[in-house]
Amino acid sequence: MLFTCIVFCDGSRFQSLKFGRIFTLVRKPVKGCEGIYELELQLYEGSDYAEHAKVVGKRFHPVSENRPIYILSIIALEKNYQRLSLGSLLVYIINTEARKNGGEYFYIDSPELDALGFYLRLGFIPDPDELRKKDDVCRLSTLSGSTSPYLRNHYLNEKLVMIRDYVKWRGYTKTINTTLGVFVREKFKFLEPE
Repeated sequence: MLFTCIVFCDGSRFQSLKFGRIFTLVRKPVKGCEGIYELELQLYEGSDYAEHAKVVGKRFHPVSENRPIYILSIIALEKNYQRLSLGSLLVYIINTEARKNGGEYFYIDSPELDALGFYLRLGFIPDPDELRKKDDVCRLSTLSGSTSPYLRNHYLNEKLVMIRDYVKWRGYTKTINTTLGVFVREKFKFLEPE
């Protein structure tokens, strides 16, 4: 089963250093079918729901058969809890769990455009394996062996549009942990579960 190494247990609490508010983590593991597992994490302030995120874990990485892959499938924040860095906290928690459970990469499917800058700062890039396939198709359809400047510019424009609309992104779990770890420690204090 995936998610066997638990870093942040159910009931872990995080205090916002800026606002003094305390948020409690609730873990909801769900076993899927055929080697697919889901883990939903929720943050509460007292009994008020603040945010949740869902990660899907699959048994094997498509290239390296001995590593599981972890995909962030949902992250949702209640309107009253925006601008408190809770999204960063949850991504840090989830990425830490993925890393400790053997994930080399952390994947995101279809990130929203307004969150794309956040993921880029963490080191996420379009998944190179999938990008290579799309790039080959784009190059064949736009260049067709021509050296015309118009077609080269068209190719670059197509590539920019393709990256902006790209579906699967990935980041190294180690890089994400390093980047987000510093940020989270500046914003939150870890408290023992009650």
